[in-house]
Amino acid sequence: MGWASQLFGTPIRVSGAASLETERFVNAPGGAIDYIRTSARAQYINPENDQDYSPFLSYVPRLDFDPTFANNFATRQDLNLGIDKVFNFDGDFNRVPFSGSSSAATVWSLGFAAGVQRRFRSPAPQSYALYGAPSASYVISEQWNASVSMPITGR
Repeated sequence: MGWASQLFGTPIRVSGAASLETERFVNAPGGAIDYIRTSARAQYINPENDQDYSPFLSYVPRLDFDPTFANNFATRQDLNLGIDKVFNFDGDFNRVPFSGSSSAATVWSLGFAAGVQRRFRSPAPQSYALYGAPSASYVISEQWNASVSMPITGR
């Protein structure tokens, strides 16, 4: 579940999300885990150039539970500072001009996100991380698109 909106007509976009997640392993049932994860993010969006660098600050807390959310055994809180950048191209792979919204002409979109993270964790250890995530999107039709990304983290 998520939500996003411009902050009172400013170029700051705020967003939030919440999710319940579960992991089950056939060959390692003792490794099963459930999560409750929320997030809050503030990001500068250039209203004149949708392909500009877009810095952000986010806060992502997560509660880890034994299966069926029985016992909360760990908590982590991630504070992230980073930047997003996207390059939009038309169907012939020509660069789409910068604008407030070049999405109508965009068929291919290549991007990356990069940042630093401070993780506060209970029980310890706490940590720092550098991360990056190159991505690519292809607009198949008005109703369909395909995307791929590859998050890379060094902790």
